[in-house]
Amino acid sequence: MFEQVLTALIGSVDTIMVTNIGLASISAVSLFDSLNLLIINIFAAMATGGAIICAQYFESNQKGKANQALKQLIFSVTLISILITLPCILFRRPLLSLIFGSEKNVMDNSLNYLFITALSYPFIALYNAGAASFRTSQNSRLPMVIALGSNILNILENFFFVFTLSLGVAQAALSTLLSRIISALIILILLKQPKQNLYIDSCLSL
Repeated sequence: MFEQVLTALIGSVDTIMVTNIGLASISAVSLFDSLNLLIINIFAAMATGGAIICAQYFESNQKGKANQALKQLIFSVTLISILITLPCILFRRPLLSLIFGSEKNVMDNSLNYLFITALSYPFIALYNAGAASFRTSQNSRLPMVIALGSNILNILENFFFVFTLSLGVAQAALSTLLSRIISALIILILLKQPKQNLYIDSCLSL
């Protein structure tokens, strides 16, 4: 639960960081953050469901099948996250108009924020899949440490982009994107270590 709170907190920090920019920026970030939370929870549920299959194989001493199930989980969440990302980017204006119907300044900021944060969806999915696999192998501390480090990095990036460079909403979103990319890369690198109870090799063929 704490790990999921940390994962969701990355987006919430953006709202805090843009409070000095203007009401349009605050509205853009806070409005879309609710949709981001929904998508994060979807990815977390998918990862947990896939990890259950891995756990069943792992507990029955079928490590090869458990690792194969892990590769299928990573492939599946990546594919589904891309299928979610593409329409969010391509149809972001009608999507925001349908959900929020915001005025022009809020809409412009929302479009920029949505475009950048939507790019992070595949990385959120990959992180959740990797974190679920570590929890399956009874190592819940590692993904929680990665999530905590990602939040700290996001705060530092926000300070730099928003306050030092004064780049506004788009750069608040960029700090979120970079934090999620780094989290996903770290957990995938760790999953490629054969010393792990569950791991993926260099070939992700199914």
